[in-house]
Amino acid sequence: MWPRLMNVAIGVWLLASPGVLGHDGTAAASDIIVGALVASAACIAIWESTRAVRWVNVPLGAWLVVSPWLLPGGTMESRVQGLLLGATIVALATRGGRVSHPFGGGWRAVFDPARLAPDPEGAGPANPRGPDQVAAGRGPIAHPVPGAARTSRAASTAPHDAMPTQPGGTDQPRGERDTMAISETTRPEVVVVTGASAGVGRAIAEAYGARGAKVALLARGEAGLQGAKAAVEAAGGTALVVRIDVADAPAMDRAADRVEAELGPIDVWVNNAMVSVFAPVKDIAPEDFRRVTEVTYLGVVWGTMAALKRMRARDRGVIVQIGSALAYQAIPLQSAYCGAKHAIQGFTESLRIELLHEKSGVGITMVQFPALNTPQFDWVKTTLPNHPQPVPPIFQPELGAEAVIFAATHRPRELNLGIPTVTAILGNKVMPHVVDRYLAKTNFQAQQTDRPISPDRPHNLYEPVDADRDFGARGDFTERSHTFSPQWWYRTNRQWVVAGLTGAIAAVAIVRGRR
Repeated sequence: MWPRLMNVAIGVWLLASPGVLGHDGTAAASDIIVGALVASAACIAIWESTRAVRWVNVPLGAWLVVSPWLLPGGTMESRVQGLLLGATIVALATRGGRVSHPFGGGWRAVFDPARLAPDPEGAGPANPRGPDQVAAGRGPIAHPVPGAARTSRAASTAPHDAMPTQPGGTDQPRGERDTMAISETTRPEVVVVTGASAGVGRAIAEAYGARGAKVALLARGEAGLQGAKAAVEAAGGTALVVRIDVADAPAMDRAADRVEAELGPIDVWVNNAMVSVFAPVKDIAPEDFRRVTEVTYLGVVWGTMAALKRMRARDRGVIVQIGSALAYQAIPLQSAYCGAKHAIQGFTESLRIELLHEKSGVGITMVQFPALNTPQFDWVKTTLPNHPQPVPPIFQPELGAEAVIFAATHRPRELNLGIPTVTAILGNKVMPHVVDRYLAKTNFQAQQTDRPISPDRPHNLYEPVDADRDFGARGDFTERSHTFSPQWWYRTNRQWVVAGLTGAIAAVAIVRGRR
């Protein structure tokens, strides 16, 4: 953490130094621009902790060294200051050794992911992020091999004499222990997805299957589960079907035991299962409120507890909670569902703090979704006169699956998908009264199509609708759904955007200085 804080301090000093030291003109402008970029890059690293910040820090540090010599009006004082600050930044960004934070590890760590693998001649690399970021939901960087599982922090950092023994407790020779550590790094991920028979859960399962993972599919509908199993295996993964109601806490614990017995230690647990009721509060029966809460909220709690019970012992793994913009900004006609999503948000924040206190290697993150084109609108219980629909703009569930894998790999504290999610959360914080009135005026109609439906149509609140039919991942709104989000593109490519802007600024400054 301290190198990142140092970079913030360096950036702030660069912003302030022209006024403090009396510099002006082009050199002062250069310091202000570079200082703002250094401080902002370091702040991004503190909150998101990404290796790509190295790509920004090296050219920034080099520019600080050479700019006083290139720009007119450079003094010996500014040249010494630039040399010291620039050399410090470059040293932090390119230093060798273990990858302990985004500013360390050097260029080989950027270009050679194999550096993250255990060293067969000694202790493996330290956790790529460090215990404080891991516990906060910012765990190890992407796997050395696509689809490969993360190495246990304890196993990778401990000396050979302290390596764990076999389950039976028998010590192993050094060579066998090294082989175990390497195989642990390269084995396929074991992923549990609840609500995997249809919708975004199905898309998540298929996406992990394409990565060669072993995917445990937890849901109620037999036809949907079998369809998901076939899709995962066709994509190149291994699938295990577990029929279960996530509202049953003991059953969730037994399911976790079965997954680890048949597939291996769980690396990623995705809590996605949900049910809902589309109706005004006055039209929702108490038992329906209870059922939505037991599945959508308590199902997440039971799944999280089952995962933690096993991940804590290994001090690794990540839990991904599927949230929604509705976790912050509620809408009418979905009070039970919005209440459950708000509850998940509070539960996750509380648990995250506990993991920080424990300095745990287990990560937890929450992905907030916009409206997705899933089959839930074909089977959700409703008292509305017309067919329910997601509130536009609508996105395809595969985009949600991409966000979940990104979150499980990079472990941000929280991840927002899509401009609608960002604007809904921001609007609730900045002008909640205005947003409430807007939703009251528009969202009763926005959640319904113009197609009438019978209030007696089948719904999945208590029994699965996909027991005899495989609905797949997508719903009925494909023609109106987007497969691309500018916000998501920037979120996953912002290191290149920042690097490009930095290079452009440096090039312009050099050209102006020569002129």
